[in-house]
Amino acid sequence: MRRLSKVFFFVAVLSLLITQVVNAGDYISDAVLALQHSSVYVAPATQGTDSYTSGKLQNMLRSDDNIVLIMLPADADSNTNIQTIVSTISEKLGNQRTIGLAVGDEVIGYGSLLPSGVAADQMVRANSVSNDPVTALGTFAQNMHKWLDAHPQPTPTPLQSQSSPKGQLTWLIWPLVFAVAAVIAVTIATRYLNKQTSNERTHFIAPNQIKDLMATIAKEREQVKDSELSQMVYQLCLDIEKYFKTGSNDKRKDSLFFNERLTEVSEVLIKYLDVQGNKRYYYEPETLLRNGKESIRDFASYVLDSIRRGNATDLLDFKVNTNILKAQRYS
Repeated sequence: MRRLSKVFFFVAVLSLLITQVVNAGDYISDAVLALQHSSVYVAPATQGTDSYTSGKLQNMLRSDDNIVLIMLPADADSNTNIQTIVSTISEKLGNQRTIGLAVGDEVIGYGSLLPSGVAADQMVRANSVSNDPVTALGTFAQNMHKWLDAHPQPTPTPLQSQSSPKGQLTWLIWPLVFAVAAVIAVTIATRYLNKQTSNERTHFIAPNQIKDLMATIAKEREQVKDSELSQMVYQLCLDIEKYFKTGSNDKRKDSLFFNERLTEVSEVLIKYLDVQGNKRYYYEPETLLRNGKESIRDFASYVLDSIRRGNATDLLDFKVNTNILKAQRYS
């Protein structure tokens, strides 16, 4: 489970790093693409908006006013400023539209076809009597209507589709980037985990028959889906290896004992794996799996206790020797 968590964590971190690359340029491209078919664009997850915001702003516009209203999240200007954003959007729209833009709580009016400063001034007036960006954009539209009624402007020359190739590609590129990033992340994490797994041995130091049985068991545990049981079986093999290195006083007798017990462990694992892969064909498969796991845990505990008992005996001489050494201080 911890290994799987590492994979998910790695993917999440890599996805976060890629998400941070999505900056003002992408918000601009998305807005320009949307404005080819609408006069209002409200970016998803923009603060202070809901599913009705776009319709509310649309109702503030007239079909012939040449105004577009845009709302972007506050982080859209994290690497730039609102003036640059609005002028870039205007350029990508062919400098043919009057723009009311809100980036977070900041608003601006812009219109390259109007006399200098008109749109900006109307937005300042609108913002001064508004409590939020949505109201400011709606009031800006009303102010512009009054100004246009008093100062009629020539109808802008119709443009061919101004859809930005970059903007169109955004919708295709980013899903592809995320997919490729996920594949790369999983591949790297899998290789890392495989390298870790490869460090777990399948061959152990023990008398021949025991060594062969332990190798068989170590290979069988690789198919166990229960990570706790898999680790338990591996640790059992390490403990038996340790027992024969330091705790066995009669290797022949101990070999006979462990040969029988490890044969039983192998048979339990074989049946465990069959139940694990064919639960449909067993009554109470979870109970069978639990019983198999508990039987191996009990045997693993017995092996560990045997090693500890042997070490406890060795500690008698250790304690005597340490007491003698301490006594030298006062001699």
